[in-house]
Amino acid sequence: MTERKLWMHEARRCGLAALALPLAAAIGVLAVSVAVGGGDHADARSTGIGMVRLLANVFPVAAGLAAATAAARDRLIEVLLTLPTQYPTVVRRRITMVTALVIASATVVVVRLALAGQWANPAWGPVALLVPMGPAFFLIGAALFAQAVLRSTSAASTVVIAAWLFQVMLFDTYVTAWLANKLLLTALGAVLAYLGTRRLSDSERQLARIAPGAAQ
Repeated sequence: MTERKLWMHEARRCGLAALALPLAAAIGVLAVSVAVGGGDHADARSTGIGMVRLLANVFPVAAGLAAATAAARDRLIEVLLTLPTQYPTVVRRRITMVTALVIASATVVVVRLALAGQWANPAWGPVALLVPMGPAFFLIGAALFAQAVLRSTSAASTVVIAAWLFQVMLFDTYVTAWLANKLLLTALGAVLAYLGTRRLSDSERQLARIAPGAAQ
């Protein structure tokens, strides 16, 4: 199988929901941007702040839920663990596909908001992507870790929502410097993704969850 066919296969294995969620988030934010941009708004800064907040909340949740879905597409884990390609490698490819789609979608929205004069945030240029992607990386990592431990899409999705609530209600309250906030969330996401991958690499634990006692 060529590299291109391999990635196309993994894209199909991600599932429609995982690929559609980031696109739906982008379309939703763009629709709101067009709607509010068509009127005569005296306070353009308030509109810009609202659009940035919408982007920073909608995209990370969509990314986390998409990752939770993509990481749980395989049911016969015991078969996958016997294949030449390691199972964590397969999951990493799918998470990479979802993350790339999230980044591309976020880029389109950020550019649209900037061009429409609806970007009220200190971050500009490529760094502006950290506004939606910092929290997105955090929730993608949380989704991967939750899937590795719980092996349930619904449970992992619940963890994603809980992690998002933790971020907006506690983390953002105490870490108010925007750059430090986004960089720390990115680092947390990387740690969680690493721990999740390590968990997936433990074939005995994976088999034990399928059939308790099988790994002994």
